[in-house]
Amino acid sequence: MSHLRLLPLVLFAACGPNESIKVINSAPTVSLVSPPDGTTALEGEAIEFEAQANDGEQSAETLMVTWSSDKDGVLVDGVMPDSFGVVSFATGNLTPGNHVVTVTVVDDDAASATDAVEVTVTDVPDAPTLQIAHPVPGEYGVEGIDFEFVTLVSDEQSPPVEIVVSWESNVDGAMCSSPADLIGQSACAFSLTIGEHLLTATAVDGDGDSVSESVFFIVLADDEIDDDGDGYSEIEGDCDDANPAFNPAAVDYGCNAVDEDCSGTADEGSTCYDDDGDCYCETAPCTGGADPTCGALLGGDCDDTFEVVYPGSPEVCDGLDNDCDITVDEDTSCYDDDGDGLTDLDGDCDDGDASVFPGAGEAPDGVDDDCDGLVDEGTTAYDDDGDCFCEIAPCTGSAEATCGAVDGGDCNDVELAVSPAAVEVCDGIDNNCALGIDEASAVGATTFYYDADGDGWGTSSSLVACTKPANYAEYTGDCNDASISTYPGAPEACDSVDNDCDLSVDEGVSFAYWRDADGDGYGNVSIRVDTCSPPAGYVANDDDCDDADSAQHPNTRWYLDSDGDGYGNPSVSLTQCAQPASYVMNATDCNDGSAAAKPGATETCSDSIDNDCDGTINEENASGCTLYYADNDNDGYGSNSLGSKCYCAATGVYDVVNASDCYDYDASAKPGQTAWFTGAHGGGTFDWNCDGSEEKNTSTIGGCDWDIGWSSFCNEAPAGWDGSVPSCGSNRQWIWDCHFDFSFSCTKDTYEATQSCR
Repeated sequence: MSHLRLLPLVLFAACGPNESIKVINSAPTVSLVSPPDGTTALEGEAIEFEAQANDGEQSAETLMVTWSSDKDGVLVDGVMPDSFGVVSFATGNLTPGNHVVTVTVVDDDAASATDAVEVTVTDVPDAPTLQIAHPVPGEYGVEGIDFEFVTLVSDEQSPPVEIVVSWESNVDGAMCSSPADLIGQSACAFSLTIGEHLLTATAVDGDGDSVSESVFFIVLADDEIDDDGDGYSEIEGDCDDANPAFNPAAVDYGCNAVDEDCSGTADEGSTCYDDDGDCYCETAPCTGGADPTCGALLGGDCDDTFEVVYPGSPEVCDGLDNDCDITVDEDTSCYDDDGDGLTDLDGDCDDGDASVFPGAGEAPDGVDDDCDGLVDEGTTAYDDDGDCFCEIAPCTGSAEATCGAVDGGDCNDVELAVSPAAVEVCDGIDNNCALGIDEASAVGATTFYYDADGDGWGTSSSLVACTKPANYAEYTGDCNDASISTYPGAPEACDSVDNDCDLSVDEGVSFAYWRDADGDGYGNVSIRVDTCSPPAGYVANDDDCDDADSAQHPNTRWYLDSDGDGYGNPSVSLTQCAQPASYVMNATDCNDGSAAAKPGATETCSDSIDNDCDGTINEENASGCTLYYADNDNDGYGSNSLGSKCYCAATGVYDVVNASDCYDYDASAKPGQTAWFTGAHGGGTFDWNCDGSEEKNTSTIGGCDWDIGWSSFCNEAPAGWDGSVPSCGSNRQWIWDCHFDFSFSCTKDTYEATQSCR
């Protein structure tokens, strides 16, 4: 295609005798320099476009340039040439097909010029897409039963029927394979061994490009399957996995001789079963019991959880109705005769009086109601604290045997220090029963000083009390009762205030600050100032080891680089300021035991390590790799139909180093094949030995004629085809003999045969 040029637009004014020609505006010029017209590139390959632009009225770098394709539209807009008028553009994003790429230059007056070049982008085969439809999460397999594995595939270049999907298990190896149907679904069935499997499905299209997807899959043993859907399998204790009414969580309905809960015992826990083995069940007839030696079982057990409880059992002091007569412990020493809830064994000192028992409330009645050996203690008629006063008179007794006469009026009969004759002291109680607690005249009262700011120091305003009131302090002398940081002995601060009330301000106060040049928050030990507040660029520590590097400070994390390749081990680190020997700042090494393994290194087949730290060892195209070809039919011969792969070792179907197979999907089609075949292989030819030709098994022509020498009536030619040699796979009559008949004719004996080839 030739380059297109637009000539400058020049306008001429009408000319009289004294008028000259005037150029109103000339259009810019543009010329494509590269690529050459008719250039071809592969899909994704970058193409460099360059043009030369000029204008007579303005500088080249002020022109506006647009690159566009007749197929893809505008490619880039608004670019400008350099000062020499050169403008370039590169792209690898052109769609496959033929393009006319045009460069357009526009000047400030909207005049324009264009040039164009034709390029062709060749479509490059793309890998197919693959989606696993089955199994999905939640699906599982069962031992001995085929599971159908289903995928959905597609490809931009190949129809679905040309895509073959194969499955492989990390436990069982290769499983099954199948081509996709017209809608892109591929399905094959296979039975896997019991356990967990990582399954990988690989789709290979007609161009040999492939893609793989993996899924986890569990295969269960038959006895792990809950066949009846009751939530339990045989291995989980289901005793009848064909009936959902039988499982370990079922209710044993009882009295039907059926073991619904799979416990091994029928009817246990029911009224017709003797659960405690005392030869009695609750309701007769009994169907079974825990003690097989009982013989005939009887009903009437009132508590089938105790072996000592059944009709006729001896009553004992055990809190049980042993004889099932609805009365507990009757006729025993532990029976409560007065109904107060306690027996003689419980300490009841009068089992004939329901109001007398241990724990009963003591009343001022002259009786030991609570059976503790004391009479009326804790009542208003008893001097409980032994201070010779009780609450009311007359008093019936005292805790102090030497009291003599006991008077009333005690306001707290549990405190010995409280009585009408006591002295009031600072202890939080009314000692003298005068209806006042800890008044100012009490022994131990203290003077407290008003403290408005709560700093523990008060002014001269005071009061006397047993306990410090709110907003009061024990000490006086505060020189500023409006500031909590100002009081006698307070630490002096850099605040222009007499903090310690010694009539001096900020005396002896300063702080050390160190230069932080790199702004990392850590100071330089060599540069210090002492002042009340830090100057700009200073901090209150001298911990930095390199004040010119903000990345190096006490919290810097260093990683061990034991192999000296400049990349650190993320598992071994130190946090400190200075760089330790054999440590670096990064943590990107994947193998700190080998300098040959580091990010960006060349992957090589020679050492079986992940050289480039991309998570894969000896990946495709590693240094020193070998070209392998796909051998899909496992006949030892590869095919270039899928292309070659450069691997460190044979991988998957890429396991041979030759590409001599003429059809790689039938093991019978291979170099050196000696057998003959009457049908074409899947590649559509009869070249079964891959020598490039279709060799016929026999080309012999047979026939019959009169024997001129009369030695016999018919002259037999060698056995062969009747008339002409058929093509490969075609049928024709084969002459195997001749005979003379009574019509004096020499007749052929034939049968229909098929031409075989290789």
